Amino acid sequence: MKIDFYYITTNKVRRPVIYNEGVAVLSALARERGAETSLQRVDLADYRNAAFSVDPEADVHAVSFASQQHSLAYRVVAEINARRGRGIIIVGGVHATVARDEVAAMPGVDLVVSGEGEQAMQRLLDNPAAPLEGFDLPNCHLPGRPLAPLTRTEYVDLNSLPLPDRSIFERPLLREKPEFIFSRGCPFSCRYCANEFFNKTFGFKMRRKTPEYALAELENAFSTLDIAPDTLLIFHDDVFILDLEWLESFGALFRKRFKNPFRCNTIAKAMTEDKARLLRDMNCVEVWVGIESGDEAFRRRVLNKQVSDQEIVRAFELIDRYGLKGVSFNLFGCPGETIENLKRTFELNKRCKVYNTSTSIFYPFPGTSLYDQETARGNVRELSDEENDSGVSVFALKDYQVSRRDYFYYAKLLQSYVNHLRLEHYGLRLLKALGVDPLGLKDFLQGLPVAGRLLERYKARYYLKSREK
Repeated sequence: MKIDFYYITTNKVRRPVIYNEGVAVLSALARERGAETSLQRVDLADYRNAAFSVDPEADVHAVSFASQQHSLAYRVVAEINARRGRGIIIVGGVHATVARDEVAAMPGVDLVVSGEGEQAMQRLLDNPAAPLEGFDLPNCHLPGRPLAPLTRTEYVDLNSLPLPDRSIFERPLLREKPEFIFSRGCPFSCRYCANEFFNKTFGFKMRRKTPEYALAELENAFSTLDIAPDTLLIFHDDVFILDLEWLESFGALFRKRFKNPFRCNTIAKAMTEDKARLLRDMNCVEVWVGIESGDEAFRRRVLNKQVSDQEIVRAFELIDRYGLKGVSFNLFGCPGETIENLKRTFELNKRCKVYNTSTSIFYPFPGTSLYDQETARGNVRELSDEENDSGVSVFALKDYQVSRRDYFYYAKLLQSYVNHLRLEHYGLRLLKALGVDPLGLKDFLQGLPVAGRLLERYKARYYLKSREK
């Protein structure tokens, strides 16, 4: 059996999303059963330039994408449908779960897989000659049949799965930024995150790969990708440090085998002194923590992120105390956000003395309660292909209480402040006070080669200085 995977993604140059855990595991399952697999990452440029191929000899064309790529995926699936031979088209991933009716309506789709896809892959492999014959699994839909409601089923045991197949990804890219996910599930149901839908629909269950499995996966990835011993590893679990006992066991194994620095994610309330000390001893260099909004009442009520300012400040204090670098996630543009909310976000980052910051614009993902709320208000606008291709930091609502100009300034002011770019920071404050349109100014400066070179030279010099502190 030959299975061709298509991962529909954002702009591969500006917003590269390289690794997909689901695709890696499904490919490993298929290869374990003797199937041949391949992967193409497809973005808007690939579609417009006809830069992706469709093998008419493939038995299965498996397509995965997130909600923001739905429009592009519709066209890619249509192209696959026009050029395929006898192979079937299967669609899975986040959007196939939270908006399965839209995916089921795509012309040419033979099977929609919602939720986890390992059982569906096993069933297809059981009958390679006629993979859809007698196919009847929960949360899998064959177009032409009534669309049954999603149901809670037994979750797959992660430790029963083969090691993820990283060989199908672009190795030079993944070697540079190797990503790992050692768990599935998140105990929190923030109103802007797809985990809210998963927890409500399928029920929350935290599952972790054993420390031994995780170590074997790391060793396999180092061998497959030839990862250097000083490469920064990215542990992308939603809350990497949630389980102290697991962290202690994994940490002991990791320290014996690897010296690589790594970064991880956590929620502030999960951070303790024991965990911070353990992360330091494991050679963790960055801990990314969600602030999202600096207004605690807004954070709790609008975002359903039940974390206090005190817990956030305490987490960053512990991160700093043990020589780690704390990076904050900040989410601008949420429904109902005001200038006062933005000011509090800036001030909370200052109180936390964050090492660096990540700022994005709220995107109403289907399946979340904030999406339902804003859709009911008629406040979600249709995005252009270019906006969808650019990534999640795009203004997707029709109405905001804060101007785009102010969002731009506060994002840049926060970034320049934490990076100690004083000239840029105070220059931005002056331009903001004068009411200068930042986007127009940016276009103007880009047209002045000398000014552009001086600005980049300044930023590079002072950024490096600030990082050495």
